[in-house]
Amino acid sequence: MRELVKDALKLGVPEKLNIFNIHNFYAVIVPVTDQNQLIIVPHANAANISHTYQQITTFINNMKSLSQLVFLLITGKTAPNWKVHVKQIETIPPQSNFEGSISLQKRIDNEEMLFKAIQDLDYEKFKQLLNAPTVTGYLGKVFEKNGHGKKDVIIRFTTLLINSLIKTKQAPVAAIFKLEDDILGKVAFKKDPPPIAIWKKQIATQCFFEFKQLIQENSLSPAQKCAIYIKNNITRKLNLSIIAAALNHSSSSLSRQFKQEYQITVSAYINQQKIQAAQYMLRNTSITVSEIAYTLAFNNPNYFMKLFKKIVGVTAKEYRKNYACKVTAADRSHTEH
Repeated sequence: MRELVKDALKLGVPEKLNIFNIHNFYAVIVPVTDQNQLIIVPHANAANISHTYQQITTFINNMKSLSQLVFLLITGKTAPNWKVHVKQIETIPPQSNFEGSISLQKRIDNEEMLFKAIQDLDYEKFKQLLNAPTVTGYLGKVFEKNGHGKKDVIIRFTTLLINSLIKTKQAPVAAIFKLEDDILGKVAFKKDPPPIAIWKKQIATQCFFEFKQLIQENSLSPAQKCAIYIKNNITRKLNLSIIAAALNHSSSSLSRQFKQEYQITVSAYINQQKIQAAQYMLRNTSITVSEIAYTLAFNNPNYFMKLFKKIVGVTAKEYRKNYACKVTAADRSHTEH
């Protein structure tokens, strides 16, 4: 946590509300006075926040509202209308690899059969085994009596389950690791963990349905996978080479198939989706056009503004102003009636 705070302070822009994603964890720097800053580390990491522009926008707005409230509580004054600086430091998170070992053969067998039911997407068998005694349940009771170690037990369960799903080769390994990161991220920040029996059921159920979705997505055409990847990673830097590498596909083949299926090039589709995300942010946040450009991974705000006008037909500022006028007119009409 200290290292996260140190990194955030080094990257902070003066007199702005700074929101950082550093090593997949978020930190917010609130400018309290010229000499004092407040660091907020939300109960969330990047693995738990979707990269869709709607959820990123909601997160930014929530952090700004929270920061304004904290400022008011500390200073007794209304917070200024800060400009928001959003920055993402790309990293490849290390994968956890905890191993567990215990005797009690019957419990071990039940746990392995539970994993097998998830691998096979056998929902009836899965429901039957969800309440069967397992090693995880046994360890959970032991650690619950001691008052500590519950997270270690659930990490062990999650890691073994994820490893069993990887072995099926039915879904991309990177996608399964993303599922693991999501679960372990929530485990790490869980303040009041539920009983192990409930926690285990929650994680097993999440894995069942998300693994099923991953398999379904894996059966899609390369072009369809490409479109989904773009939408799910809209706040990241994207180009044909990056996407092709992520999908383990050749750039030339992916480009050709995408054009055939969507009648548009990959780069044009990326721009189209990013501008669509920008329109949503302009309608639903007060952050500047430049910050929206940076949030959507444009290195040059001027290029973003030109692209926006080319696709939408008006500048980003005009778009925001026109939308605000329409909302005001609609509210006035509603009040009159």
